[in-house]
Amino acid sequence: MRWLALACFVALAATPLVVDFLARDDAYMAPKWAWIEIFTALGVAAVLARAIAGRPAMVPLNFSFLIAVLFCAWHWVTVLWAPSRSMAVDAAARMTWLTLALWLGLQIVKGRRWLIRMAWCLIALGMITAVWTLVEDVVHAWFPRYQWLTPNLADWRGFLSAGLGNTNHIGDLLALAMIPALIFYGEARKKSALWLCGISLIMLPAALIAVFSAGSSLGLVVASIVMLVLILQNAGPRWFARRWLRWAVLVGCWILLVGFFTTNHPLNPHRPGILVEGFGSNRWQAGGPTRLAIWAETLEMIRKHPALGVGAGNFTYVFPEMDSALIWGRPDLMVYQGRWTNAAHNIFMQAWAELGIVGCALLIALIAVMYFVLLHDLDRARRPGLLIRTTLAGLLTAWVVQGQVNFVLQTPVGALCFFGMLLAILVERAGRGDPRLPPLRFETDWLAIRIDWRTMRRPTAVGVAALLPNRVAVSIGVLLIICALAFAPSALAPVRAQREYRLGTIASTPQEAEEHFKRGLEIDPNAQDLRSHYSSWLLDQGRPAESLDEIKIVRQRLNSFELFSREARAYGMLGRNDKANAAMEKLKERFWSARVGEN
Repeated sequence: MRWLALACFVALAATPLVVDFLARDDAYMAPKWAWIEIFTALGVAAVLARAIAGRPAMVPLNFSFLIAVLFCAWHWVTVLWAPSRSMAVDAAARMTWLTLALWLGLQIVKGRRWLIRMAWCLIALGMITAVWTLVEDVVHAWFPRYQWLTPNLADWRGFLSAGLGNTNHIGDLLALAMIPALIFYGEARKKSALWLCGISLIMLPAALIAVFSAGSSLGLVVASIVMLVLILQNAGPRWFARRWLRWAVLVGCWILLVGFFTTNHPLNPHRPGILVEGFGSNRWQAGGPTRLAIWAETLEMIRKHPALGVGAGNFTYVFPEMDSALIWGRPDLMVYQGRWTNAAHNIFMQAWAELGIVGCALLIALIAVMYFVLLHDLDRARRPGLLIRTTLAGLLTAWVVQGQVNFVLQTPVGALCFFGMLLAILVERAGRGDPRLPPLRFETDWLAIRIDWRTMRRPTAVGVAALLPNRVAVSIGVLLIICALAFAPSALAPVRAQREYRLGTIASTPQEAEEHFKRGLEIDPNAQDLRSHYSSWLLDQGRPAESLDEIKIVRQRLNSFELFSREARAYGMLGRNDKANAAMEKLKERFWSARVGEN
């Protein structure tokens, strides 16, 4: 079964490339979460099948893994007081799958060679994403009639998806991929590795320039400075000086690359220059005020729920109710008050808002322990370990910096990258120091327990396996795999519902549209975007009573202002003016733009 667990782990690594172009609104997040759930379940089933067959499934005994488990468990605790229980359960389940994926990786990844393979995998994913981005950029600029995307944003970045759907998410992955590429470029001895790294260090920054993501670029810069300091302190300037020519060539290529995108010439897809185009776009000008408003409202949420938070996954549900005094008197910021948003755009603020002080402290503690493991006694590390730890410190730094302006822990790729870093740190730490003592194994008639030791007083992992007759073990193992495969349709329910949602919006007749809407809601009753659209569609069809029924269900997972205006319209159509007026008053109470007549 090891081959199956390995295949599932490789499939998880390919998560950034998963996309469903047949979806209506969620072509990027829902398919990736479903992919993670399916292959994690299948991989865990394979590991458990091996344990049933007598090969222990190991659990590490260290603070990093313990804090990760506690962080996951706290998500489930917050379900108890979350206003939207179903959204809290969804968020806690996603964190559970990520934690199980971490445990699955620990059963497979052993030693530094695996860490190098993981780094090459990250570079390969970054390269695919970079090529994808640049192709979309060129198609938008020079071949617009062949565009395959419907933009949701005003400028050219609305035409860039690269399987991630948002240029900030694209930029985050590109920046992370550049970090191991830089280290490999400095260390490469084979020409093939040197050329691969050199090409990647041209393609990755080219795509990073095209997506014009300030947070991603800032994370890369800060991470590069951290790695530079660590290398100079522990390896000395010689690490750069002995390969000065290749670094000079790379810097020269970067200068030409920047010049290509910033000057006005016929080959530039962003004429007169990407700096002019980027800084002059409405999206850039709105980016700062939007985040200021979101952070102010998030602080208000924290102020109202400082100890326990609003519950895992409930940030988007509670956010429209916030009305922070920090933005009163600022019309440029108040226009965002009461509107729905997808995240706090800051990992620590969102953790505190959703999980309270305990959840935020656990996240900070986990990151702090990861840094401690990487940096403790770094000056004593030998060269391979030094560079691996330096690379991981750079990756973690870039991710944390990105998380100050983006929601990297709420997206499947960002969260998977974080748990991948934690996996690499745990594996790297386990490979340090003197050779381990031989494992201890205790057996009974039906059970075997294995304990790995670094010293007699310091166990590093414990594992359990069953000792069953071969036929019984095989039968149970096959049953576990079948159960994991049977789980796949439920994991794919949000994806299938999105497809029905899309088919309903392009249906030629109202009867056909309603069939698709109802089928989608039958597949996934929690598809709040679909149900919200369906409630509006019912109003357009002159069926206000049915629309009110759907709005009532929608409110269990969606708390946005447009539901009040939709409710007022439905009551007005039914001739219940008192209810309609009450809904409009509630809208004005909650939504500043409605109070001043701007919406």
